[in-house]
Amino acid sequence: LWAQMAVAAERPKLDMDLPVNLEADQLDFDEARGLYHAQGKARLSQGTIQLTSDQIWWNKLTGDVDASGNARFAGPGEVLTGKRITYNLQHGTGAVDEGEAHWQAESLHISGRRLERLGPTHFLVYDGRFTLCNGESPAWSLGASRTDVTVGRYLTAKHALIYVKDVPSFYLPYLSIPIKTERESGFLMPKIGFSTTKGTELSTAWYQVM
Repeated sequence: LWAQMAVAAERPKLDMDLPVNLEADQLDFDEARGLYHAQGKARLSQGTIQLTSDQIWWNKLTGDVDASGNARFAGPGEVLTGKRITYNLQHGTGAVDEGEAHWQAESLHISGRRLERLGPTHFLVYDGRFTLCNGESPAWSLGASRTDVTVGRYLTAKHALIYVKDVPSFYLPYLSIPIKTERESGFLMPKIGFSTTKGTELSTAWYQVM
């Protein structure tokens, strides 16, 4: 059981209505299709988001962006890197192939074969690893073939493996963990104990955010 009393703080919104800037060593434009092709130190920016790569394709009509080669996407509180990044400037959706992501506020690190972005904070991760530990060698991490992540809310996975360092140590058929920075009211984990004065004891505590 879990009682949720607090509402997670609203994350910064992307600036989808602001103008787009595109820079590169070489820039070509297909006016009929509204398609830009930037090569060599390509950089696309819109408000607070920035995308850099070896080359970037941007369709001005649909808002689709395709970046390949050392691709890096930086948004409000997040950094995503990968072999290839696709993104739609109008909807805030896209994907990262063979990459990783980091959200500083939640200390969340994700890497995987593919990270599909369904919304500003909602991701599906395939063949991924996850940890809330900072550093190059985290003390623990989670691995699963498919994981549903909502940054600032919860991470859920089926058939998950818990790694201690890089050693798979525990298997869980289903896992749901909070990835939040805010405290919330709710039941704490029940504890069972025994003493010579009280005998067997069951503790079911409630934590209240003041």
